[in-house]
Amino acid sequence: MAAACPFCAALNSGVAPALLGAEWLAPLLTCTLMAARLPLASGVAATDVNPTTTSAIVSAIHFNKILALKALLASQHIDPNMTLSLHRNASYSVPILVVAAKLGNVMAIEALISFGADIDARDTTGATALHAAASLNDANAFDALVSCSADIDARDKTGATALHAAASLGHVHIVKAFLKHNGTVNPKDASGSTPLFLASLRGHVEFVEILISSGANIDATREHGSTALHAAAQENHVAVVNALLTHGCSVDPIDSSGSTPLFQASLRGHVEVIEALISSRAMQTLSVKIAPLHCTLRPTKTTLQSSVHS
Repeated sequence: MAAACPFCAALNSGVAPALLGAEWLAPLLTCTLMAARLPLASGVAATDVNPTTTSAIVSAIHFNKILALKALLASQHIDPNMTLSLHRNASYSVPILVVAAKLGNVMAIEALISFGADIDARDTTGATALHAAASLNDANAFDALVSCSADIDARDKTGATALHAAASLGHVHIVKAFLKHNGTVNPKDASGSTPLFLASLRGHVEFVEILISSGANIDATREHGSTALHAAAQENHVAVVNALLTHGCSVDPIDSSGSTPLFQASLRGHVEVIEALISSRAMQTLSVKIAPLHCTLRPTKTTLQSSVHS
């Protein structure tokens, strides 16, 4: 086992950096060069011209060396709003605060903010540290960011909020934290998708139940008129279909192509979904702009006859 770095040990014991001599930064940078071997640091280069300094700050965050991180920030060698870029994708840059959120380091997040980091700083995709915490299902980091006044409804370039990110992945801890902080339940992204739509599409029934019980619009439509029930029926998520029906969603919403959830389920042969919809009195005959199951898929106006027992 490698010997512990005496500099880091001194900082962790509470020794002030100034007491370590005028060249206090050098041993820290030396001992943190190992960060280049980390999966995160190996693909990262700072917009700062000093890659060694980058290794130092990423290493301090990764290894939870908060005193070392604060010493670096206090030395004015590091801008708390610095961004990093990936070697393999030079067009993508990420603020150091987002890196801290991706690593789930709450103390590092708080330290960076206390030194002036922009809490809503965005990466190239428009995502903030809050998006990162939501994607990782890290409720502690999420709470810390919101408690420091992060914009809970911040949107990335696709119009997605942190709740959209959590909904796609079924991260229940995040939706609970989000609701605790009074975030918006029905935001729509650029395609018109709500978090409920995304959770239904992915089959995250517990997430769906929480959103509905918190006032989510169960019949919200996206840009082409499809609803959460369309999404769940299409993907054969029987539990989600049953949850939506139990909570009183519209059984026969029609999208812009004239398709209902029953049509989507029939088209794909999802028998259990078909049975659930018919038990809830879904229409079995509908005029649509798509050929029925027993015909070609040539775009014509026709009548869809249910292939299941009435």
